[in-house]
Amino acid sequence: MNMDMEVSFDYKGINYFIEPDAKSNKWMIFCSLKPDVPSFMTMNEVLDMKIDDMPLKEVLPLVTNAMY
Repeated sequence: MNMDMEVSFDYKGINYFIEPDAKSNKWMIFCSLKPDVPSFMTMNEVLDMKIDDMPLKEVLPLVTNAMY
């Protein structure tokens, strides 16, 4: 992933927003269930991230309102 990229999408009515952290080489993952509490992950952790017990690469084809 390009470190300048931001990604947002909705999955099962929950909004996710992923963007690079300007202060580190990690990514911030925001979820509408906890909008003010980002998770910080490395690029590999983002790629391995699971949503609904499915890897991100399997969830992305199922999402709505995706913006890259």
